[in-house]
Amino acid sequence: MENYYYSFFDDLRGEVHEDEYLQYFLLNETVKKVTFTNNFSLLETWEEVLASSDPETGLIEFFNRYGLNKLVAFLDSSNLNKRAVKVLADFSNKNRKEPLINEIQFLEIYERILSSRGQSAGLGISNSLFKLMHLLAGTKNASSIYDGTLYQVNNLISAHLINPEVKIYAETPYRKERLIVEMISYLYLENKAQVEQSNVLLQPRFTKTTYDLMKFESIVMAPPIGIQIKEDYIKHDLFGRFTYGSISKRDSTFGFIAHAISSMEEKGRAVMLVLGAPLFRTGKEEEVRQALLEQDLIEGVIQLPAFILFGTGVAPFLIILNKTKNSSNKGKVKFLDASEAFTQEGRRKILKDDNVDFIVKEYFENKTTSDICKEVPIEEIVSNASNLVPDKYFLKEIIEIPGFGNVKIDETEWIYMEKVTLEKVANITNGVNIKANEQGKTIKIIKAGDIQDGELMIEQIEGQSVEWKDTYEKGIVQPGDLLMLSRGSASKMAVMPETDEELIASTNLMIIRPKEGMNPYFLKLYLESPFGQLELAKVQTGGTIFMWPLKEVKKIQIPFVSIEEQHLVSDKYTEANRIYKETLIKAKEDLEQAQLEIYQQLGLFSKVSKINI
Repeated sequence: MENYYYSFFDDLRGEVHEDEYLQYFLLNETVKKVTFTNNFSLLETWEEVLASSDPETGLIEFFNRYGLNKLVAFLDSSNLNKRAVKVLADFSNKNRKEPLINEIQFLEIYERILSSRGQSAGLGISNSLFKLMHLLAGTKNASSIYDGTLYQVNNLISAHLINPEVKIYAETPYRKERLIVEMISYLYLENKAQVEQSNVLLQPRFTKTTYDLMKFESIVMAPPIGIQIKEDYIKHDLFGRFTYGSISKRDSTFGFIAHAISSMEEKGRAVMLVLGAPLFRTGKEEEVRQALLEQDLIEGVIQLPAFILFGTGVAPFLIILNKTKNSSNKGKVKFLDASEAFTQEGRRKILKDDNVDFIVKEYFENKTTSDICKEVPIEEIVSNASNLVPDKYFLKEIIEIPGFGNVKIDETEWIYMEKVTLEKVANITNGVNIKANEQGKTIKIIKAGDIQDGELMIEQIEGQSVEWKDTYEKGIVQPGDLLMLSRGSASKMAVMPETDEELIASTNLMIIRPKEGMNPYFLKLYLESPFGQLELAKVQTGGTIFMWPLKEVKKIQIPFVSIEEQHLVSDKYTEANRIYKETLIKAKEDLEQAQLEIYQQLGLFSKVSKINI
């Protein structure tokens, strides 16, 4: 089978863009199935098609003859390449004894196409991930399934494989995708798929009345990322969908979620695949999350492994929506961290059947708090800015303490340990965004790269000409300030030493200015410790690039100890760190000296002469 379709793609190379390979492959399979079903000669069919004035006309006449009217409407304006159709005909005739590709084989081909396209594959959702989504959405026992943002047809075939009797509905903004679905429906879905071309946020097609949408028992959707919509469209919505707050202009994810909720049967379920940012961003998205939580519409959130999608390394999340949660989980949201539920194959992370089964079992059967599954009261989530990232609600019980080993944290003891929030002992603000201006004032700007090995490299900070603004004053740092990255691949921090120079923190830094009674070196020591890193991990957001939001950092808890004890531990650590660095320097010098002696012993220096540069 693999050689079969690769041979077809090789024949098409140079005739059409690779994005069109699938369309031509399905045309080949569709023509073959029609001829096989009607005991018609494949050779004569292609001769007739190629004898027409153009490929579209020949295929339209052929499909009309056998009642495939839905395909006709799309072929009429699909601009088929005549040379590519000739290649298709030659390939089809050459392989006319090959059996039709079944749905399992097609899914394998489709996934290979996604894999080869990489970043151009959009989110690139695998067959196994769609299988997982359908199992969570209850497609197995549903009478209908709906995707309002269809751009991958493997979603529909996965639904059919789980439940051959389910009626399939889909909307897509793409004309080519609709043509592909029509062929898929004929080939593999027993003509049970209804697909419409539309933008569901503006004008959904599946409606009961002018003011009411059709309802579906199972909804599985992966909203496109980066789609922006105008709020005017929301205001003129006829279906009362967008009642949970304003939809962010930069990301319409929650617009699609609101559409899914309005399209659900009262006892239906919806599973939405999203990337992380809408789950934790503040502003309009936080307001919408809070409204959805307070109306108890979110049943659960599952964090999936990074690099599980073909188009991005960012870890995706599944949001499970349910209008009629059972009594045991009302007023709560189930969080499942499935970030380690994958199988490594080479450089790829994939979901195999056992991974899918594990996630489904953990989600539906795990009733108690565990390392990866936990039910959290809605009130607690709302108090945490309605953050829906599962990581935030798991206290990692095991941490590594250098020089001691792994330890297990007693969550009860940890919670009741005497602590205080960071904002109680320090004033915290972000750095400033400074724009260069060659005619302006020269100032020194501290950037993330100026913090190295826990120290601020003042001597390497260069001056920059800027047009001074009063708003820059909040970025001026003082001796004793603790500077910490607000975004990056890892947390970094340094205490501002004594200096006469005026320095300003850039926008990627956070200024933590200790109040009276708080030692900045004690703060740094604690935040860099495994315990402090645990607290920072609780508030961090993002995937590859982490962010530590100011609002959340202020809530970080630190041990409450006297200033005298802070000085003692800070002095002890500072002295130990000084000895450590001096020892490293001495060790490096000893190594260099030993190397020089070896070169001398080998007589290498007799071959060179020293020069001064």
